[in-house]
Amino acid sequence: MPRRHCVATQCLGGIASIRQLAWHLVNAGPLDRDGHRLRSAAVTVDEATSVPAVVDTVEAALGDLRTTGIGLLAGACDADRTARLRTALVAAAAAERAAGTATEYHGNSCQRVYRLPALDPVFVAAAADPAVLEVTRAVLGPDVLLSNLSANIVGAGGRNMAVHSDQGFLPTPWTDPWGLQVIWPLDDFTEEQGATRVVPGSHRVQGPPERAVRPDESVAVECPAGTLILLDGRLWHGTGAHRGEPTPPEGRRHALLGFYTKPWLRTQEAWPTTLPLAALGGDEALAQLFGILPWQHLGLVEGHAARLDG
Repeated sequence: MPRRHCVATQCLGGIASIRQLAWHLVNAGPLDRDGHRLRSAAVTVDEATSVPAVVDTVEAALGDLRTTGIGLLAGACDADRTARLRTALVAAAAAERAAGTATEYHGNSCQRVYRLPALDPVFVAAAADPAVLEVTRAVLGPDVLLSNLSANIVGAGGRNMAVHSDQGFLPTPWTDPWGLQVIWPLDDFTEEQGATRVVPGSHRVQGPPERAVRPDESVAVECPAGTLILLDGRLWHGTGAHRGEPTPPEGRRHALLGFYTKPWLRTQEAWPTTLPLAALGGDEALAQLFGILPWQHLGLVEGHAARLDG
């Protein structure tokens, strides 16, 4: 059997900067399992080494997403909704800390909050926002599944997360995105406060990095609160280190993380277990989005769709 190759091995070895890394990503091109070239990565070095600007239209954001693996969309989450989401998240995080059930890490400077749609209706509405569904369907097709909706709260002392791909559980080569990460920054994303770091253009490698990516080989996605950050499921990325001053928990950097996938993939969050049916209000479209109702012949109960009325 031919030796398996991955362009990530070639593009990471001996590279000293994000510009050099991006040049290799762009010019080496993706390889299949047997080391054969799949197709050329037709983007320029300048496009691949920078995070795109925040744009006002879905079409422009999708264009950036195709080119760099990243799209930044303004206007989809206004100041009022951003404030309501942040207030609800702060309350949910505080309740888990008070109950002793919080998922905290990095010396309790950071916190994850899971199953958000079960905690407050504002998160259900965010997950099904028309602008969000428009971009996810444009990338993944007309039927999409919400695999997870959680939050990452990052405070001073939070360290760099290992760079990874959200599509990493799937076999390579990743010729297409089977998932799309949507991030709602509820505070301004700055490098100092641990903005998500990315390797632009890495979605074209069609596989994971084969060694740890250094912080200087990635760039921070800096944008105002309320921007929608779109990440191709193949893109290499991770949470950045928070180098700001310590604050009370409510003063940390808050963000929602929604992972949308093809409808036939298993969800990260087992929604039928963790999401009460009452949270869906009998809405069949929501039930489809959360995987409560079947897609084609998948997800049936004794050959039939589940009942939303319990």
